[in-house]
Amino acid sequence: MKKWICFVLSCCLIACFAGVSAAAETATATVRVTLSDQSGKVVLAQEPITVTDRNEDGKLDIDEALFAAHEAKFEGGAAAGYATSTTEWGLGITKLLGDESGSYGYYVNHKSAWNLSDEVKDGDLIDAFVYQDSKAWSDVYAYFDQDTASITEGDEITLVLKDSEYDAAAQSMAEVPVSGAVITINGEETAYKTDAEGKVTFPLNQVGEVLISAKSADKILVPPVFKATVSAKPAPAPVTEEEPKPAETKSPKTGDHGTLIVFFALCAAAAVFAGKKWHEA
Repeated sequence: MKKWICFVLSCCLIACFAGVSAAAETATATVRVTLSDQSGKVVLAQEPITVTDRNEDGKLDIDEALFAAHEAKFEGGAAAGYATSTTEWGLGITKLLGDESGSYGYYVNHKSAWNLSDEVKDGDLIDAFVYQDSKAWSDVYAYFDQDTASITEGDEITLVLKDSEYDAAAQSMAEVPVSGAVITINGEETAYKTDAEGKVTFPLNQVGEVLISAKSADKILVPPVFKATVSAKPAPAPVTEEEPKPAETKSPKTGDHGTLIVFFALCAAAAVFAGKKWHEA
């Protein structure tokens, strides 16, 4: 009996530790949050945000991520910039970035979310925005095929811009390339535009953190965000003048030795001949 009781207690302890471990895993996560206001301005661009389980339900959700983003980055915190309410469709936003128009959207990893209670995990990308068209809600969610990159000053980057639209039957969302969109760099329009396939290639000459987005004359785009970290191009190595080489000392060649021997032999013969003549005289 004692053994059986010990076994049951052991199982309980294991279950408790497992529960604590699971709770620890969901206690916090770091997500990247992008927020855009009603003017189409990117207020927060893929900002790393630490999310905590505020409602203690054992999971982390979109609501907790947006609350944490406002608490950390919005002037006045979440109390001034963010609010929610529960309706027949679930938990929804009633205030975003201080805007109370009631026209908001949010996506997780470029996919439309059902409501704010949808779960998020470490590394997720969350986009939330105020509709620029607050009446017809015609804004189209747009995104690049890449989110971030680290490159060197002057290097070219190639991006593909897509948006999410309902198919002809309005039953499901489909990816559609966005053509003719003007690329912006740190908020400034450039001469670069996407082609028919939504593709565009351009160099990045600014050093530091660079925010790439796009605008379209045909659609109201939820601002897509690509964040590049551009490092300075390494300075070229200084050109140094070559030191003059020391004058070469020419060593006699093998053939020159024979010439010298002949010369000295002739000199010796001449001296002997001269001495003989002098003696005869």
